[in-house]
Amino acid sequence: MCAVLAALGLAAAPAAAAADAAPAADTSRPAPASTPIRGGDVLYTAGGWCAVSFNARGGARNYAAMPSGCGQVGTQWFADSQQTVPVAVTVTTTPAYTLIRYTSSDFTYPPEINAGGTVITVNQVINPAVGQQVCRFGSSTGWLCGTVQALNQTVNYPQGTVYGLIRTTMCPDPYSRGAVLASGRLVGVVVGGSGSCISGGTTFVLPAVQILSVHGLMLG
Repeated sequence: MCAVLAALGLAAAPAAAAADAAPAADTSRPAPASTPIRGGDVLYTAGGWCAVSFNARGGARNYAAMPSGCGQVGTQWFADSQQTVPVAVTVTTTPAYTLIRYTSSDFTYPPEINAGGTVITVNQVINPAVGQQVCRFGSSTGWLCGTVQALNQTVNYPQGTVYGLIRTTMCPDPYSRGAVLASGRLVGVVVGGSGSCISGGTTFVLPAVQILSVHGLMLG
């Protein structure tokens, strides 16, 4: 992992382990004030759990992108699996992503990604070029990297058609649908893919600039 971080120009610091695969039951008490919630961290709801992809802010409010299918509008999210510490509510759902608004002042929501115990600060967003290397982290796979093959792709999913996607050679993995990075900067979020990590495949990424611009948000 250190070699991948160095290759991507990522600054890292120790942190609690990320969990975008099914986490063990959380029996802890509510978190104290100033506990951070980062990209890669898990939130819980009555229907299960989802991992945050990346945080953003709009004015005085804090938001986060999650994978598509993470609850309907109005879904309440909690910091603990017992659902005693409310932290966010779903405000937008699309075929490509879910947007939640944080509602608790007992946490902080920094522009950081929790990658298996390594914190990566992400305060820039870019549109990548064809041929550029991009990577994402999965708790069950580690870093998965590939190159950008094409931009402005259109894909028809059962939930609807998604436009403006980035096609990459990153292998698909259902448990690593979080943020995609390039040289320490945010590229976007995984929407879907085909193939496998054994035989190779394709992963489609929705540019983060689309999410931020549509909702008037920014990193940091």
